[in-house]
Order: sequence, then C-alpha cells, then structure tokens
Amino acid sequence: MVACLDNAPADDGQEKAGGSTKPHALYNIGNHRSEPLMKVIGLLEQECGRKAEMDMLPMQPGDVQRTYADIDAIQRDVGYQPSTSIEVGVPAFVRWYRKYHDA
Repeated sequence: MVACLDNAPADDGQEKAGGSTKPHALYNIGNHRSEPLMKVIGLLEQECGRKAEMDMLPMQPGDVQRTYADIDAIQRDVGYQPSTSIEVGVPAFVRWYRKYHDA
C-alpha cells in the first residue's frame, strides 16, 4: 500500500476503466497461485474457533472453477512480490479484524 502511495500514477488526462479521467491505478493483489476455497474456509474456522455454516450448492451461474490474481501490473509499477502465505495471512487478518472491531 505504501509503495502505491509513493508511486502515484501520472495525470495523463486519459479516460480510465469506469470512465474517470483522474489519475489512478487499479491493482489485483494476490499471487499467481489458486487456493482451494475449502482450505481458506478451514483456516478461517481454525482461527475463529468454530465451524462454518455451509449450504453446499452446485456451481451457480457466474461461478468459476479457479481464479488467479494477475499481479503483473503491480509487480511492474511498484515491484510487489507476494511473500505471505494464506496459512499466515488469513489468521493474521482474523486477529487484526477482531482487535480492530473489539470482537
């Protein structure tokens, strides 16, 4: 986040995605590896200390089998290199969220 603030895009006056001409950049922040949803849910359950309530349904319109973050733009613009695994990041996020919201 700080690297993005320190490297703000130039004001080229060109229309960007969504129609704005104001200088900005949109970045997909993640990694080039797809993570199984049930793995993420398991990490959330473990850190929260309770089982998720799930209603397993077949694939819905618009669902995708796998997703991958395309981080080429943020790597090029600010040198971003993912270094936190979901095994570390998900529990850290839950702890931060609980502390921030006094939950």
